[in-house]
Amino acid sequence: MSIPEYIEKYDYLAIGECIEDAEVTLAGRIMNKRSASSKLFFYDLQGDDFKVQVMANARNSELDTTAFSKLHETAKRGDLVGVTGFPGKTKKEELTIFPRSFIILSHCHYMIPPVIVNSKKPENWVPGEPRNPEPHILKDPETRYRQRYVDLMLNVEVRQIFRTRAKIISYIRRFLDNKKFLEVETPAMHNIAGGGAA
Repeated sequence: MSIPEYIEKYDYLAIGECIEDAEVTLAGRIMNKRSASSKLFFYDLQGDDFKVQVMANARNSELDTTAFSKLHETAKRGDLVGVTGFPGKTKKEELTIFPRSFIILSHCHYMIPPVIVNSKKPENWVPGEPRNPEPHILKDPETRYRQRYVDLMLNVEVRQIFRTRAKIISYIRRFLDNKKFLEVETPAMHNIAGGGAA
C-alpha cells in the first residue's frame, strides 16, 4: 500500500484508536528520526510526497529488545525502509503505523539536511508562475545542481517538474504511437554529441 492510500484509508481513526488486527505494509524514505528511549523510536516516513509517522515500540516488535535497539540505532535519515504493522492515531492526532516488522531496504550514504515533511498534499506548481525558492529545503544553487539526487530527494516542487516532463513525453509518445508513427533514433537526431559535433 502506498502512503497516500494509507492516509486516505485510515484518516478517519479517532484519537488514540488502533486497529491491531489489521496488517499494513508501507515503504518509504526516513525524513526524520526521534528516539524517546532504546525501546521507542519515532520516524517520519515519506513516500509519494506524503508523510506518515512510524512509532516503533519494542513491545510490538517481533525482535527481542537487544536486536530491536541495534536495528533502530543503525537506521538514519535518508534510508529506505519497509514497515509492516497496524494503523492507529496518536493522542496528538497524528496518523501512525505501529510496526511489528521494520526492515532497512537501502542505506542512504549521504548526509541529507533536516526537512519538515507535510502530511497534506503539496501545492501544485503551474508552468508560467514564478517559483519561490523559500519552500526549498536545499537552497544553495551550487549544491542543488551538483547533487541533483539530494535536490530531488528533498524538494517536492523539483520532483513535480520531473513528473510533469515525464507525463508530457509519455503522452506525446502514446499519441504518435496511436497514429502509427515509428520512433527512430539516428546519429543526426541523438542527444549525445559524437563525431564532428564532439
